Amino acid sequence: YLLGNDTLNQIATKKDILLNFSNPKPEKLLQRIIEISTKEGDLVLDFFAGSGTTLAVAHKMNRQYIGIEQMDYIEDITSLRLQKVIDGEQGGISKAVNWKGGGSFEFVDLS
Repeated sequence: YLLGNDTLNQIATKKDILLNFSNPKPEKLLQRIIEISTKEGDLVLDFFAGSGTTLAVAHKMNRQYIGIEQMDYIEDITSLRLQKVIDGEQGGISKAVNWKGGGSFEFVDLS
């Protein structure tokens, strides 16, 4: 198992999950996937950024990232979440990776 004794359902339904997406990905699972497939500084690509969970985890793990989303909420939800990560939010894997905040991201609208 990637997550040891934790069950994905318990992690995914915690109250600290940002927003109300119906099937949120647990940060701990994404952390494990990113750990085994990349190293610091590598590029993580998420074609369906949604609420930004993959991007948030990549940011906290010192990976570069590109997130693509075609829905209108990208500015109000995804970008806002990444700003909270930069500001040092302590949800998800923050304590596990000793996240203190920092960094930056750029948002580009291609419409």
